[in-house]
Amino acid sequence: MQDSPGGRAVNHWFADGTFTSEWSNADRAGRVSGTWRVAADRRCVTIVTGLPGRANEETCSPIYRRGSRYISVNAQGGIHGIHTLSPIGADER
Repeated sequence: MQDSPGGRAVNHWFADGTFTSEWSNADRAGRVSGTWRVAADRRCVTIVTGLPGRANEETCSPIYRRGSRYISVNAQGGIHGIHTLSPIGADER
């Protein structure tokens, strides 16, 4: 995560429109879950659990591809994260 120095996250984006994210930074760690969808070429995310201050508020932002990596952008236009795709095994859900 670029907008949280030293931050790291493992996200699972499932085809049924749900996601989980296990994250950590120098100060704390947590697990977030919610729903996602695509609208107007942007990824829209609604957090359901894990961040009460952001629960049930949909945010939409673009994702750009650069080579084999994907770059997500935060609401202020800065880089939120640099992502690499990998397959998910059935036991990881």
